[in-house]
Amino acid sequence: MKILIAEDDLVTRELLKRILAHMADEIIEANDGLEALELIESEDPDFLFTDIQMPALDGRAIVEAVRASEKHRLLPIVCMSGVKDKDEITALVALGIQDYILKPIRPAEVQERFRKVISQHSGWRRRQAGGERPTLMLVDPDQAFRDFARPFLEGHFSVIEANSGAHAMRQFKDAEPRPTIVVVSRGLPLIGEVQLKTFLNKLAGTLGSPTPTYWLASDDDASPELASQFDGQLRRTLAADAFTAELKRTLLHGTSPAERLERHLVESAHPWLVSAARQVLGAMSAHEVSPISAKDLPPIVGGVSGVVTLESQDARVRLLVACSREDAITLAGTVRSKGEDERASHDDAVEVFGELSNALGARARAALAERGFELQGSLPEINPSYTAEPDASWHIGEWFATSTGQRFYVGLVAEGHVNA
Repeated sequence: MKILIAEDDLVTRELLKRILAHMADEIIEANDGLEALELIESEDPDFLFTDIQMPALDGRAIVEAVRASEKHRLLPIVCMSGVKDKDEITALVALGIQDYILKPIRPAEVQERFRKVISQHSGWRRRQAGGERPTLMLVDPDQAFRDFARPFLEGHFSVIEANSGAHAMRQFKDAEPRPTIVVVSRGLPLIGEVQLKTFLNKLAGTLGSPTPTYWLASDDDASPELASQFDGQLRRTLAADAFTAELKRTLLHGTSPAERLERHLVESAHPWLVSAARQVLGAMSAHEVSPISAKDLPPIVGGVSGVVTLESQDARVRLLVACSREDAITLAGTVRSKGEDERASHDDAVEVFGELSNALGARARAALAERGFELQGSLPEINPSYTAEPDASWHIGEWFATSTGQRFYVGLVAEGHVNA
């Protein structure tokens, strides 16, 4: 893995090199923004850590140039700055940066954040090359069957093979991205198919990965007790027509763009939604933001909400952000830099919610594009008198609270074909 550090201050650059040294195979350095862009073109790094205030070209110009590049648009970027400027941070978050670090850099605080960013986004090249194809692991001790099945599977999935349960656990741990579908043949030696499922679920939890779906491949019908342990059964055959029919009946059933998008939201979108919301809300509120439990929270009555629609010809996502009237006014007072004796108005809150919705929508669009879903965004629809219990109607959603107590709900829902 190759990391580019763009930083004009030599002391800070050396500090970053020490922090990142054990996370990278190679570290390259740029003294300013122009040199950074030249190195991105010539060296094609896997990650970019960039200062914002630099000569020649600043960090925001670098981010804008990278996101406009077809080849490098998904390059993960971490920005650093000694200035906490709300407008600047919001604009960078909307462009799809992965994190924003305030200087001075404190190794003990940023080391785990850097490690997490690298872990979460190290598979971006494969996602860019493979689009939205999910990763499937085929676990079967029979090399002949794996050789037969692989060409049929590769038309629809990124395929990983394993010849035993132990091998499957190693493959799952080392894979990036990790499999979301596991096809397990009946009768595995040593670690059986049900035990393997249990072990992989525990491993997925430890690694912070989504729990895969499991399909049992068998030469004949499994017993009802065994079949009930899996999401479905796949008839194991070496006849091409029969195997193609089995794939259409099982693994390929329900794989339209809208269905894939809905599955992504339900199974995998929660981590990036939390990250995006914390960044955007934190930047605009000027406070730390954390997810909170929805238990015992009252419904929003007469509050403010914004909805952004992201859509393609085949699928659509709506993003909602909402809060109480009072919390919206408090946010507006921060964004508009109202003094202690000058209170923001409800109109200010509605206007700021347009900015908040735009920033969150742009961040969601960037996160979905990174995973192969190319969607276009709409202007936000602002409701100045929002009343609802939002948790009931959204595929995923989360409540967030600032360190000073303001609460916000952010939700995502996938919808069917736009032209249906």
